[in-house]
Amino acid sequence: MFPTTSLPATDTGHEAELRERMRAVLEHGEEPDARLAAIIALISASGTLPSLDPVPKWSGTVATRAKELEQGNWGASAVNSAVTQIAASFSAASAAAVVTTLS
Repeated sequence: MFPTTSLPATDTGHEAELRERMRAVLEHGEEPDARLAAIIALISASGTLPSLDPVPKWSGTVATRAKELEQGNWGASAVNSAVTQIAASFSAASAAAVVTTLS
């Protein structure tokens, strides 16, 4: 229905690394950063987590951990970081405007 073009990635190492990090979080309980937590939460919410390749060793623990991330507070640190960065950008822009105006 919608024509698309896809090109094979020349470097797929980042994908393998992401899958390993996901498995470490889901299977071994490691703490994810906000980005990884968001990725896992989105995959869990979509219902496609069991179809990943390689599939995490599916268990009640993995399913519970995925649901925790799906419903958890992983976005709070990302939002806090974004607000801090925006505030710093406004401060820098204001300082630049003052310096430019005084020159």
